[in-house]
Amino acid sequence: AVVNDTLTVLADPQLTGRNWFIPMTHADTGTHQYVGFPWRFSGCELSADRPAPRLGEHTSAIMADELGLSAAEIQDLFNQGIIGMTLAKAVGGVAAK
Repeated sequence: AVVNDTLTVLADPQLTGRNWFIPMTHADTGTHQYVGFPWRFSGCELSADRPAPRLGEHTSAIMADELGLSAAEIQDLFNQGIIGMTLAKAVGGVAAK
């Protein structure tokens, strides 16, 4: 079978006609086309209603709901850099804050 690059696949009239691609807007990366569902069900509308979560987006809720930590305990973990919402930059093989 032919192996197509991404731009060719995005322009494919059959995939476009079947609404294969789902436009999704992410707060960090903007709007992009994502592949759809490889299956269809009669009488059932499939949907993807949100993009992947942002880094740390649900951290506070998980720490509170699943681990039972208080808001003050969670904030302390953020303040200490134990948990966070940004990627650490690697400096000389060691993660820096």
